[in-house]
Amino acid sequence: MASVDGIKTKIAEIRKHYDSNLNNNYLKGVNARLEVSPVLQRQIGYLLNQEIVYIDSRGSILDLYSSICALLVYIRDLNKEIIPALKGYSELNGKNYHGNEAILFQMMIKNYPMNLKLFFELLKALFEMLLEYDNSNFPGKEIHKNLKEVEEINKLITCINKKEKYIFAGDLNTTKTSKYIKQIEQHLINNDTSNTWTTKPFSYQGFDEDKLNWKLDYIFSTSDINVKEIKVLETQYSDHLPVLCTFEF
Repeated sequence: MASVDGIKTKIAEIRKHYDSNLNNNYLKGVNARLEVSPVLQRQIGYLLNQEIVYIDSRGSILDLYSSICALLVYIRDLNKEIIPALKGYSELNGKNYHGNEAILFQMMIKNYPMNLKLFFELLKALFEMLLEYDNSNFPGKEIHKNLKEVEEINKLITCINKKEKYIFAGDLNTTKTSKYIKQIEQHLINNDTSNTWTTKPFSYQGFDEDKLNWKLDYIFSTSDINVKEIKVLETQYSDHLPVLCTFEF
């Protein structure tokens, strides 16, 4: 059964792993390449930096749920934006190190994806411990019930766990600022934002359009697929412009 001491021990393990393997002097420059909002930084900092004295109160457990959620968002974005760029970062910055320092730098870069995965597993274990403690200590009034952060945590765990490469594309008939596209972008990369509709006059139930003002056609993919080239093609045969994307597996 999860206990306060067990949760504190797991938090200490998470902090040690992060500081030693993901945020040491060789890797601070890697993480700094990811833009993180001040709100997310504060939420991340609660679990990684702040002294946590009490865990047995509803407020402290809620703060932990929020911090775990923020860290999973952070991991998701590191996987999407930083992991694919590691080779370029290594080539650009490796020349700043010599001898044993150069060996250690390359080793840290090489092991970064593995250590990020281990960090994710530690966070997932903490989340499971917190749920168990929540259920056993607040029966009938569980903090996680109807808590949006917990729902988001489960979605993020599913997203980060997904290993197979896949592409999702099509005419979705919704704009690039719609809530549906924003939801998809939380899990997949939107590879092009160019307008694709309409090339011909359109009129329906009082809605009229004859200019290329809309983005309705999309190509999404998982972060483990490299995009070599993407472009919008000209055509006279449709009111939509086709999008051509070349992937590298």
